[in-house]
Amino acid sequence: MRLFDLFGKNRIEPTWQYRAKSWLWHLRPTDAGAIVGEERDPVRKVVTFFSVNRDTGAVFWRDASFVDQWWTGIEAVHRDMLFLHGFVTPELPQHRGITAVDLVTGRKLWERPELRFAGARDDRLLAAEGNPASERLCSISRATGQTEAWVGTEDALKFADQSAELNEPMHFPVPVEAVAAIDPSIEACVRTRLAGVQVAGPISVLVHGARCVISFHEHVNFPDVRKPHYNNILMVVDRKAEKVVFSMILDAGIGSLVPEPFFVQRNTLFCIRERRTLLALPLGGHHNPSAI
Repeated sequence: MRLFDLFGKNRIEPTWQYRAKSWLWHLRPTDAGAIVGEERDPVRKVVTFFSVNRDTGAVFWRDASFVDQWWTGIEAVHRDMLFLHGFVTPELPQHRGITAVDLVTGRKLWERPELRFAGARDDRLLAAEGNPASERLCSISRATGQTEAWVGTEDALKFADQSAELNEPMHFPVPVEAVAAIDPSIEACVRTRLAGVQVAGPISVLVHGARCVISFHEHVNFPDVRKPHYNNILMVVDRKAEKVVFSMILDAGIGSLVPEPFFVQRNTLFCIRERRTLLALPLGGHHNPSAI
């Protein structure tokens, strides 16, 4: 029995979608109500950045390029600002350079190519200058990028980085085995829906109230394992009604498994389809997503 023989019409639909021109690479939700991300063209070796409204999908800005054409990426987000990094050299993964961008307008605010981002707190950034073996730390203004003071090791250890914190945190799926011991009904829900499907690799689960979000890979040319092909499938199950309320193939006929293809924030499921489309799907309720 094939998986989609089991599916009916979707009962919930995406509230918005953002169609990228290249591969969606790095997404970062923010407390400013935006989702920022990278679009990478691996053939032309070009990366651009975009910002969309998290709730409506309205585009704040897109197709923006700030530093290098390819060797740059998202370092951090803090309050209403995006910070990008460069690299010491293309051959070395070590980050260098800080470029500050306004999240809503996409305007470059300032740039410090000689520094490395080390953290953000309130209106200050912690930055490093020099090689790792002999680098010095300094405090710089978040608004202007100007150096305010050099920071000793003891003060640096007290610097509590806030750049990874969100007032409304992101929630990610976990392997179904991790929740089975806590709530066996979740595993039973998953196994029932996937009966008869040739699953490849782990099954990821995130529970949001009565909704159970499931992500897995279907082996589409089993038992030929010489050149395997998979469908990456997303499913939302209403556990109370015992019905699938949404299902979608995120990627069809891919040659490798895709880890963690979705996350949940503010009662909304965000996922990427076919590498280029960001979808926002309402889950409803006011629950904190969890593994149980």
